[in-house]
Amino acid sequence: MQLKWVNRLATVQNDGTVQFEVPGDIKPQSLDFGTGVVYNGTTTDEPVDAIVIPDLPPLQIVMLIVGTRGDVQPFVAIGKRLQEFGHRVRLATHSNFKEFVLAAGLEFFPLGGDPKVLAGCK
Repeated sequence: MQLKWVNRLATVQNDGTVQFEVPGDIKPQSLDFGTGVVYNGTTTDEPVDAIVIPDLPPLQIVMLIVGTRGDVQPFVAIGKRLQEFGHRVRLATHSNFKEFVLAAGLEFFPLGGDPKVLAGCK
């Protein structure tokens, strides 16, 4: 029933975008789920490193990053951490970051195109 309702509201356009048409008689509803989340509060939860996570088989991970060195750098750190867990990590990004990625011990795959155009810079 809900899927039919969504299909009436949403239409996929030829360019891949989704257009929503919400009837005017639908009243806005609160999105308060009553989670009781407190921001900037203290917690007594265990640190993430202390949580026991079941063993996963080694994964082959590719992270695609478009942007500047500041956009790529956090993914280098994430990739190195994933390698510590035994995963194969490759960063797909602009050619000018090849040495930066390889120096961190990660695999590199070049993206085509002009980085400035891909990042939306003028």
